[in-house]
Amino acid sequence: MNRFSAQYQSTNPFLAQSGEYRFGFNGKEVDSEGMGGDTQDYGFRIYNSPLGRFLSIDPLAKQFAYNSVYAFAEGNPIENIDLDGLEKYNYRMTMSEGGEIITELVSKTDIVERVIVGYRMISHGMDISVPIYETRVNARQEYTLNGRNTSLQTINELTGVTAPDPMIQSAIDKIRTDYVMYSGQFPNEYYVSMGRQLFEYKFSEMEDCTQESFEKAASQTWGAVDTDDFTLGTLLFHVYESFVRQNDDTGYDKLQHFVASAA
Repeated sequence: MNRFSAQYQSTNPFLAQSGEYRFGFNGKEVDSEGMGGDTQDYGFRIYNSPLGRFLSIDPLAKQFAYNSVYAFAEGNPIENIDLDGLEKYNYRMTMSEGGEIITELVSKTDIVERVIVGYRMISHGMDISVPIYETRVNARQEYTLNGRNTSLQTINELTGVTAPDPMIQSAIDKIRTDYVMYSGQFPNEYYVSMGRQLFEYKFSEMEDCTQESFEKAASQTWGAVDTDDFTLGTLLFHVYESFVRQNDDTGYDKLQHFVASAA
C-alpha cells in the first residue's frame, strides 16, 4: 500500500469509534468528495491522498531551488510542517481630493525564516554543540503601510474594523479637512496647529482646572505622539507621514518636538 494514501486514523478512541474525526496528516481537513478522491487543503496546494501527491507545485518553489517543486515540508515530515502561505500584508494608503482616506491591500508575500530550534552534540575528539535548524513559513504576521512597518491595530482602524481613540480620530479628521483646504500642500508650520489641536482636545476632557489635571492631560498628549510609547496606536503617525510631510522639515518629528516642548 502506498504509505501516503492510507486513511488517517485517530488515536483518540472516542473519535475513532464515532468516525467523526475529519482531519488528516498535518492537521488538514479531509475532503472525501475532492478531485480524484480524498483530498486535503493546505491553503495554497491541494494534496490528493489516493495519488500520494500534490495537485500543484509549492508556491515557494523558486526560493528553494534545491527542493522538488512538489516537495512537502522540505522532505522531512517528521520534524517540519507545511503551513499556509501569504502572511506578510502590504497595504497602500492614499487620500482623494475630497479628503477621503483610501486603504487597499496591494500584495501578500510569504515570510520564510530559518531558525534555530535546538542543539545536538557531535563528537570529533571532543563534544561539540551543533545547532538544529528548521525552516518556518509564516510563523508570524507582518504588516506594512506605504512601505512602513505597522500593526494590525492600525490596519483595523483604517479599514473600519475598530475605531481609533477619539483624540486620534479628531486629529485625522483635521488632516483630512486641511488636506482639501491646502490642496495637499501643507504649510511648513502645520505641526503647530496639529499640536494645539491635540492639547486642546485633552484639556477639554479635564474635570477641573488644577495644575495636576493640566499636567496629566499634557502627559497623555505626549504619550499619544511619542514613538517610543504610542499609547493610542500608530495611526496618526502613518497618516501624518503619508500626507502632511513635504520634506525633512515637515515630518512627524516636528510634531513630536512641539508637543514635547509644550508638555
